[in-house]
Amino acid sequence: MPVSVFAQSRTISGKVTDDKGQPLAGISVTIDSSGVGATTNAQGAYTISFNKTDASLGFTGVGYLPRYVSIGDRSVIDISLEPDIANLSEVVVVGYGTQKSKRNRIRITDRQRAARKKT
Repeated sequence: MPVSVFAQSRTISGKVTDDKGQPLAGISVTIDSSGVGATTNAQGAYTISFNKTDASLGFTGVGYLPRYVSIGDRSVIDISLEPDIANLSEVVVVGYGTQKSKRNRIRITDRQRAARKKT
């Protein structure tokens, strides 16, 4: 008689905050042994499903020290991340915006001056 073995799936949820208790959005949450992952939402909340054999959860984000915790029998894991002061100087902020060009005004003015000189 054939026997089928199915991995039991579990779900872990929780909230990720900074050292001041503020929620952190965009933090990567991964199961170390499988690479399964999720990202925290604007409220710092995450939910991740995995096989029961997985053992630890990793939390990583730009500007914060990575942290790894054992899952055990827990179904909710709330965690606080500490800022990575040493690497904050490596963060680059890129901004996009609009700017009016003065070049077109100058060209019109130059044409007007040229036209006046001809007359």
